Amino acid sequence: MWGDEERLVQLLGVLISNALEYAPPGSAVELILRRRGGRAAVLVRDHGPGVPDADKERIFARFYRAEQSRTDHAHFGLGLAVASELARLHGARLSVRDTLNARGEPDGATFVLELRLL
Repeated sequence: MWGDEERLVQLLGVLISNALEYAPPGSAVELILRRRGGRAAVLVRDHGPGVPDADKERIFARFYRAEQSRTDHAHFGLGLAVASELARLHGARLSVRDTLNARGEPDGATFVLELRLL
């Protein structure tokens, strides 16, 4: 695949850091790589509170924070916006969907980075 290695590492770092931040202590954060035809997908899956449907598009906007109740200022709502822009610059797509448990019920968030292969 084509890409800037440092920026792709940064992008994945944002997704992994985000998953670790929201996943309950001791729960799994999964990294999955899938290839289909000329595309590869990297999935970062957690089992935290998930992302409400109403926030799924907005979480990639700068300064947007879905959990407005957070009062700490360690996070400014830029990580996912940066990740989204880095994906765009690589001709990739970044999206979020529900992580589903064995019963098909929402159980966290899965961020999907779809990249073009050469």
